[in-house]
Amino acid sequence: MRNLLTAVASLICLVPLLGCTTNSHSGEKLSITLPQGWSPPLAADPHVSHIGVRPFNNPNEVFREKIYVVEKKNTTSDFSLAMLVAAVKKGLGKRPHFSIVAEGDLDIHGVPTHWTEIESELNVGEVPFQLHELYYFIERSGTSYVITCSATDAAFPQYRPVFEKAAESVRFR
Repeated sequence: MRNLLTAVASLICLVPLLGCTTNSHSGEKLSITLPQGWSPPLAADPHVSHIGVRPFNNPNEVFREKIYVVEKKNTTSDFSLAMLVAAVKKGLGKRPHFSIVAEGDLDIHGVPTHWTEIESELNVGEVPFQLHELYYFIERSGTSYVITCSATDAAFPQYRPVFEKAAESVRFR
């Protein structure tokens, strides 16, 4: 669990530098449809199985909306969806101005999923951003998945339908 939290926490800080990939891990594979035109990777992380970042609107942008999936094999047989949610929330709770806006449970094509909507602040370099994010938590067949959908607070209403459509596209094969 600590390794998963470390991977998620490091990605929360590093993802503004990354792009879009569709790497797969062994065993059952998650597939997700990312928005067309979102960029390819500039870097890779062994725990990130999919990532998409909105194309630049202008060359001076520091933050772009993104969707990424962190995927990690569970290390204990008693690991649960509730443990995953608690571990990630604990890490996110260390961000400045962190608050949970809403959360609940849903079913994505037969897969129990917990979602949490948060607001927080994140610095990219010297620039602070008010973030608004949707997290989707899935535990399936001994693997934990965290789908993170990030936007600035101002852009979130525009991108929420894009994020929800991507989450609803999740399939396991």
